[in-house]
Order: sequence, then structure tokens, then C-alpha cells
Amino acid sequence: MMAAWAGQYDHNKIVVSLSKHKTTENLELTGAFTVSFADIHTVAESDYLGLVSGNKVPDKVAKAGFTVTPSPNVDAPIVNEYPYTLECKVISWADGILIGEVVNQSADERILTDGKVDLAKLQPIVNQYIRKLTETCAAQAAGTSRAR
Repeated sequence: MMAAWAGQYDHNKIVVSLSKHKTTENLELTGAFTVSFADIHTVAESDYLGLVSGNKVPDKVAKAGFTVTPSPNVDAPIVNEYPYTLECKVISWADGILIGEVVNQSADERILTDGKVDLAKLQPIVNQYIRKLTETCAAQAAGTSRAR
């Protein structure tokens, strides 16, 4: 799914804010979804997926140049071209708020360091607010501060 507003809800749960569309129809049917992380190598394709409706363009994933593989853990697809995917089961879906339990993480070897996802290697596309918050938290953790 393409989602601009998502975050960690608990140690193994995520929350996603989204409006009703093809993806929400699918998660209501299957009780599952995947969230893939776009990176700097997939900016144009990811933008296309976020702008085009699957209801109007049924093969939009293929038109973006992507391929999918069924997740072995949940009833939802994994986009092969994205380096990192969370495979989730729906806990709740109401009023535009989706909460999911992360049952598995799929990561390309190229983004791992010592078996863990390395954000510097992943190079995710993130909202500017999140980037600033991350930089501020990192500076505080390092004992430095950054002028605003």
C-alpha cells in the first residue's frame, strides 16, 4: 500500500492513516496488508503508485514497472522492487485508522548491517517532518542540539 502517514503503534504494531480505496477494500477482505518502504531508487514509481487509483488503473503496479510476490506470511503481496516490507495482520480498521500487527519483515540483503536494517543503506523516502524529528532526536541522543 502507498501511505504517507504511518508510524509505530507498539513494539510489534503499526498505525496507518488512510482513506477508503482499493487497498482498504482488499485488507477488509483478507485481514492482511503489507507496507513497503520506498527508497531513493524508486521515487518516480512510488509517486505514480500514490497518485493513480487501482480502481481506475487495475494494472498500475505493472505500469509502474514493479512485480509482486505473494507474502508467505499474510494474504497480501510483496512488491519485489522495494527493499523493505512489513507483513501485517489487521487488528482494527475504523474511521480511517488502520492498526496492524507486524508478523514478519522482509529485507533485501543490501540494506542490512549485522542482520539489521540499516537506515543509511535503506535511504527511505520520508516526510520532511519525520526527517526533522529523526535528526532532532539523533542530535539529542548524541548530546548535541541543532538550531531551528
